[in-house]
Parts: sequence; structure tokens; C-alpha cells
Amino acid sequence: MKQTLKILLLLCALGLIRQDFGPLSFELGRLAAVAFLTAYILGLLAVAKDYLYLVPCVVAGCLLALRQDGAPLQLSGVCLLLSAVALYARWRRRLHATMGLGMLTAAACTCLAFLYEYNTTCWYAVECCSRAFNATGSLLYRRQLDLGPTAFGFFIIASFAMYHGLVYCLDRSRSILKLAAAQIYLVLAGMAYAGFNLLAASIIGRYSLIINRSDLHTQAVLFLILSFSLMLQRPQHLACCAMLPARRVLLAAGLCCTVLGAMLFMTLAQTLPERGPREKKVAFYAKGSLDWDVPRFGSYGQRSGGMFGLMPHYLKAVGFRTGMIDILSPVALADADLLVMINLDRALERQELLTVWNFVRHGGGLLLLGDHTNLGGLMQHFNEILMQVPMRFQFDSAMPSRYTWDYLMEVRPHVLTAGLAAQVAGAWWVGSSLKCLPPAVPLVVGRYCYADRGYAHNVSQAYLGNRRCDYYERQNDIVLAACVRYGAGLIMACGDTSAFHNTTFMTTCGFVVNVCSVLADRSDMTGQRLRAALTVGIAACCAALLMLTAVPSLNLAVPTGLVLSAAAAAWCSAYSQMNAQVRNIPSDKLNVAYIDYAHVGRFDQMSWEDDSIGGLKNNLLRNGFFPLPLERWDRLAILQAKALILIAPTRTFSDDEINILKDFVGYGGRLLLSAGWEEREASLAVLRAFKLGLDNVPLAQATCEYAGREKTAVQFHEAWPVVYANGVNVNVACKPLGYPAVVTRQLGAGRVTVIGDSYFLLNENLEGSKSHNLSNMLLLQDLLTK
Repeated sequence: MKQTLKILLLLCALGLIRQDFGPLSFELGRLAAVAFLTAYILGLLAVAKDYLYLVPCVVAGCLLALRQDGAPLQLSGVCLLLSAVALYARWRRRLHATMGLGMLTAAACTCLAFLYEYNTTCWYAVECCSRAFNATGSLLYRRQLDLGPTAFGFFIIASFAMYHGLVYCLDRSRSILKLAAAQIYLVLAGMAYAGFNLLAASIIGRYSLIINRSDLHTQAVLFLILSFSLMLQRPQHLACCAMLPARRVLLAAGLCCTVLGAMLFMTLAQTLPERGPREKKVAFYAKGSLDWDVPRFGSYGQRSGGMFGLMPHYLKAVGFRTGMIDILSPVALADADLLVMINLDRALERQELLTVWNFVRHGGGLLLLGDHTNLGGLMQHFNEILMQVPMRFQFDSAMPSRYTWDYLMEVRPHVLTAGLAAQVAGAWWVGSSLKCLPPAVPLVVGRYCYADRGYAHNVSQAYLGNRRCDYYERQNDIVLAACVRYGAGLIMACGDTSAFHNTTFMTTCGFVVNVCSVLADRSDMTGQRLRAALTVGIAACCAALLMLTAVPSLNLAVPTGLVLSAAAAAWCSAYSQMNAQVRNIPSDKLNVAYIDYAHVGRFDQMSWEDDSIGGLKNNLLRNGFFPLPLERWDRLAILQAKALILIAPTRTFSDDEINILKDFVGYGGRLLLSAGWEEREASLAVLRAFKLGLDNVPLAQATCEYAGREKTAVQFHEAWPVVYANGVNVNVACKPLGYPAVVTRQLGAGRVTVIGDSYFLLNENLEGSKSHNLSNMLLLQDLLTK
């Protein structure tokens, strides 16, 4: 019974790391996994004084939990932690076979995670298992099922299945009947779990206990059902295990692991072209259901920012050659390296289709950006272009099971998406899903979501469906973006345009540059052939390592080396890809204005909520600045910027950061700090550095006249006076109720402005979705430009 409880703790921890139990936040899931791992290790250590060894293990586990490197690397960290426990047990001469069983189970789950995430063939194999499960369940329950692997608990079932397989291989009293009974039970339990979900969804839909079936995440129930399978096959006489094998075996294993890691790195590494964006031309097809506007004075609100005007402007600034084309002809694409088509609203003629296909076949890149439910007929028009490749837009809307895609999206490792998971998830909204078949490569997959089928008759609401998850609709693991090779070129399709839209461009500009750099690279197929050849070598090394595992006994060092070599190769590959990206902001061509995210300002990162900063971004663009988030303070990047905006920070500033601010202002930068008395604590160091402060006199929603270009009434949401030392040369821009609430101090070539209102720059007070305050906008313009 104790052994069963221990393995359940381990399997639960592994499932939490893989995020198999629903859309938990990253921090909550990882910390819960650390708690289960701690309990598992406590069960392994038998003597009370051994618990002291748990302290460094918990520290290591917490460090692993706080890192966001992806599930495979996290799982490899668990294997490293368990190997440390095994080494300690060997040193205390208490290494027993159950430790080896748990460690091998973690290693097997880690290998599956690596294969699923880094190998497209494995991803399609799991999808085939999903289709087989859905076909069987549809026959059994007489309901059309379309569940993704996460929805029916594939990875939970697989972890139990691998555990039972290891028990059979390691147990000296092997019983094929017990193994078969356990595996059959897992399959039947999965089917019963699907029926349970159908029943629960029916009850919920009848009594409206919750809003949507997509909120039903009952994988924990499946885990409890599967736990009874451990009673069918219990380990009795496990083979002896050793942490360090014989010298010859150790040398052979080390050599195999080294060769394996090198081949894995060469297989995974897909760096950007050395020349970067220079000499590459991006041709934008100007026609479609879109516009190329940017925010301008005279037009305000959510719809005033334009759609895709920032993309060609920014690409030109970083070194691309850009151009608009109205016709698709060989002459128009003669010097182009990448063709971008967005929301295509007409069917291409046969000659135009041949032009596009020939362009890609001879090494050109093609980027197709579409949206949900055949909006404007784009699904049919794009699918005509994709006739030559196994990739299609679907007539549906990929809806996240929560308000945003945070924690619900899996950005698969690829050179097109390297290091950009957080930015992509925050910028993705509602678009269509994609249907992919080999050799198409899924890039962005919605982990917890559903594909809401469109209504062809719902013309007035853009063909949207009922926005509820019905039993016949695809649930979980939906492809949102994919790419495929065609000839010597590369095609990428996105089911949503939001990541390329002006509204989100501030956070996704690096992703856009990365995508365009890769697609515009006219590379040959040598890299693909090399990776295909290396796959054979990888398989040979894995086979050799598996044989070495059982010589002369169960050598735990071998699977540990296998997992760690894969983890090292994956980490080095991701690191090389991130360093290869175009990261230098062209400050000489763009007036960069940083908005500080690093100190966790009191604003929502969504664009058009009342307490977010979509209006601020639009105003920066209107005044000739390019807004960018400052997520990590870098001295060189800040000194090259023109403006830096702090909005009610909640994290204090270090001495080094204060020195950076002083140098930034001294060299001509403009620093804006918006903070009230109640939110002043984290800003005190900044205020003192520039001999300014805030007073505890609430001015509430005060107004005052501001004599700028014209007399206007500036509105404050929650104003507080700004104080300054006598003799300090300052300029008071606004004095509501006779108190200075906006104060500017000139220092060197730059200046510091303090606005005594934490909410002054937020949408509700500056420019919202459907309202705006022109007076506040003119004041902000003068603070930034005069």
C-alpha cells in the first residue's frame, strides 16, 4: 500500500508539471508538483536524520518550479532530483529497487514529453490515438466525439501504462496476464471517463450550473479511476539496481550520451539566417479585408489605431525592404523574398495561384494571416492557395476555455517561435483552427480550448457559432498556427491576425521580425536532410543505451544520462535560436518609448480595459514614439530610448536602476512617473533621486485649466499634490485646487515629469474604447514633445 501511495504521488507530480489536470496557472501547478515530490521523497527516506537531505532537494525543486522552460525541461529536472536522492541512498547503502522504478517512470514520462514536443511525427502519432479513441467512443455512446489528447487524458493514461510496462520488465516474477489486465483496465477506464464527461456535461447543460462545458476539467477524476490499476499489478521481486555501473559500462554509456546529445542538438538547432533581415524584401498584398492605418490625431478610441500599418513600418526600420503590391504577378514578386497575405477577401484567378505556387516552390516565403469562421470568405480563398500542401483553415472559432490564452496555449519549439511563448499567448485572441496532416508542422496549439463551429446563416455576426462547447466540437489540442515546406520555400498559416495587429504589436514585434526573417530565408534542403539522417543515429544511440541499462544490473545512471543529454541539447538549441533572433531595436529610426513592466505597474496588460494602457500606446504612436514594454532593465537599451514611462510601480528600484534613470535623463531622455500618495511606496527612491515627492492631500477627481496650445480642462481621476524642495527649478503644468499635480524638472538635456495620479495614463482617464479626453491627450503630447 505504501508503494502504491508513493508512485501515485510521483505520477501526480509529473502530471501537474505537464499541466494535465486542467488550466492551472504555471506557478500554482509547479508549486503543487514540488509539494507532491517532497512527499514522495519523504516516503523514500526511511531514517529521520535522512530528512535533512530533503532541504537541498526542496530548494532544487523550488528552483525548478519557478523556471518556465517548458514541461520536458522541467521533467528532466525531476529526473535529476531523483537521481540525487538515489546517489544519497547508495552512499547510505539503502538504495533499493523501488527507487529505481520511480526514477525510470519519471525518465519514461520525460522521454515521452520530449518526443511529443520536439518531434512532429510523435505529435501526429498521439493525434492518431486520439482519433481512434474518438471513433470507439462515438460507437459506444452513439455521440460524435472529437476530444484532443489532453481532453481524454492521454498523457495520464500513458504515464500509468509506462509504469505498468516497467514493472513487467523489472519484476523477476513476470506475469503477462497481470500486465494485460492492467493495460485493458486503463483503456476501459478511459472510455468510462469519456462517458462520465458526457453525463456531467448533460447535467450541467440542463441545470446551467456553470456557463460552458469547456470549463469542465475533470482529469483528476480520471487519475483516481486509473489509480486502481496499481492493484492489478504490484511489483514483488524487482531486479537489483545500481546508481553507478561498471567502469566499462559507464564509459560506453557516457560516450553514447555525449554522441546522443550532440546529434539531438544538431537535429533541434534551426538558427536564423546569418544575414538577418538585410537585403530581404517583404511584399505585402495590399488588398483584403484590412487597412494599413496607424493612430493619428482626429480619430480616437479602440478602432482608431488601424489594423496592420505598424508591421511594414517596423520591418523597414529593422532592415527589411518592404513594398505594397496590388497584383500577383511574376514581375511584382521578382525581387521579393516573402509574400504576406492578410484576410484575403476574393478568389484568386488560376494565373495568380500559379504565380504564388511558383514563388514559394523556388524558395520564397508565404505568410497567410486569417481569422475565424470564413470571415469575408477568407477560408475558401486561403484554402485554394493551400491546395498543394496538407494544411487548411477551418470554419470555426478557436475559443479559449478562459478569458485569455494565458496558461492555455502551447507554443511548440521551432525557429519560428523560439523564446516567444509568453508574447504569443498574450496577443492571441479568437481565430480559426487549422487542419494539418504530415508533413505540416504545428507551431501554436491551444491546449485547453474548443473549436466553436460557425453558423453559415449568421451573416450579421460574422458567422460565429453559439460560443458554447458542444459535445461534437473539437475540445483541447487545437492547431492555431502551422508551417509546411513546399518546394524550396516555406508557408506559414495563422488562424488569427491579432499577433500582427497594431493593438498588440508593442509586445509581438520581436515575434513578427523573427517570423519574417525565417520565412524570407531562401535556404536549401541540406539542413532537413541532415536532420533526417541524424534521426537514425539517435535511434541507434537510444537502443545502445537501453541495452546498457540492464548490464550487469539496473543502472540508473544510464537513463539519467539519456534524459539529461536530451535536456541539455534542447536548452542549448533554444538558447542558440534566441541569440540568433534580431533583437537590436533600431533606436536611430524609431523614437522608442519604454513602458515599464519590470516593476509591475498598477495597470492591466490587456489593451482596452478601463485600467489598461491601450490609449496610452495610441497616444505615443500619434506623437511619433514607438511604445515597447520594458520587461527587463538593460542599461544600453534604456539609454538609447527617447522616453520612459513608469505607472504606479509596485516593485522597488535598486541603486543601479536609479543610476540608470539619472543617466537616462542626463543624456536627454524624458522620464514620466504617474503615481499617487497611496501607491508611492515603490517610487520613493525615484522621487528622492530627483528631489521630488508626493503629499498626503487628496484632491480626488479634480480638474484644472491647462494653458498649452489652447486652454483646456485637464481631468484627474485621483489626484495628489507633487512636492519639491525650495530652490529646485521646476515647472508646474497643472494646479488643481491650487496644488501642483503635474510637475516637470529639467535635468541636463532631459527632464523628469511627475503626475500625482496613478490612474492618469490609464484608458478610463486618457483614451478608452469608446471615449477619450482630448485635454489630457494634449497635456501628454506637450509633456512628451515640448
